[in-house]
Amino acid sequence: MGHAVYFCTVPNTPLHLAIDLIKNRSQIQDRIRSFFSCIFPTKRQGILVTSYASLVFNNPRSTLLSKTKHFLFLAGFCRPISQVVFDTIIFESSACLFLFPRLKKKNFKAKFIYRVSDPLFVMKADPLLIEMEKHLLSLFDSVSVPNNKIAAYLKGVEPKARMQIRPHGVDKVSLEAAKSKRIPFHTKNNLVFIGMFLFDQDFLEIASRIRPDCHFHMIGFFNNRIVRKNVSYYGVLPFVDTLPFVAHCDAALLCRRAGERTDMMAKSLKYFQYLYFRKAMIAPQEMLLKEDFVFSYTLDESSIEKALEGALSYNYPKNLSPQIDDWSKVASAILE
Repeated sequence: MGHAVYFCTVPNTPLHLAIDLIKNRSQIQDRIRSFFSCIFPTKRQGILVTSYASLVFNNPRSTLLSKTKHFLFLAGFCRPISQVVFDTIIFESSACLFLFPRLKKKNFKAKFIYRVSDPLFVMKADPLLIEMEKHLLSLFDSVSVPNNKIAAYLKGVEPKARMQIRPHGVDKVSLEAAKSKRIPFHTKNNLVFIGMFLFDQDFLEIASRIRPDCHFHMIGFFNNRIVRKNVSYYGVLPFVDTLPFVAHCDAALLCRRAGERTDMMAKSLKYFQYLYFRKAMIAPQEMLLKEDFVFSYTLDESSIEKALEGALSYNYPKNLSPQIDDWSKVASAILE
């Protein structure tokens, strides 16, 4: 699209990166580069949130700790972001919201957009961050959300918020390329989950036990609680390396741990990626997904067995062509 982009993100903590490196030494160069980047932000890499900010935001317990985390975050990032004047600033639903006042002061002519991929309260975010979001909602020029449920919730929080509903897109070039990549499986009945939080470990324990003929592939940073021959953990992989798993799996997992308003996260980015590859999905009943290709379960053996059998035997109708936009079209709409 021709824009010069600075990217501000919260990477894994040094502890997470070190553990991931021990588990997966094949990507040592990439892990060391990530470790260096998250501690020493540079212009070449855009704007990166230092790892200590990620570390201290992982334990919301007290008002004092929240205020300390707020201070550390601002101390780490006000200097690098103050060196650039921006035309448009897009915030994700994360700790970057704390940077809004400083950015607004320097970039008062810029367009401020809030892209809410995941509701903060569902992710159990720091209470101070949730309060910050409430305060800022009416100040954004646009609040972009992927579905009606998140829009309704945020409108309830702040009726003056300028809401824009834009479902997630996919990187169609990368997804198409993954179809011709080497198949990463050596067995049948392969199920894949990709994500970083709120995975339903109870589902995995039951499913891997009652279906030893199925192999469960877990991509992301997980507590490897379930140790069985038919459960494989890969740690955090580069995005393009995750795609062959989805392209060639037999079914996909949307197994989020049940919690308050889990349904808001039902049609996540992974949902659309799974849908693009025409994969049957398994999801908890609380997500309230009613599509024919989604097989819901409750946490008992018979329900999970039924969901597994349904997903593994499902065939998409040949005339079903999912309507999913490319990210370039979604980005253009968000920037309007």
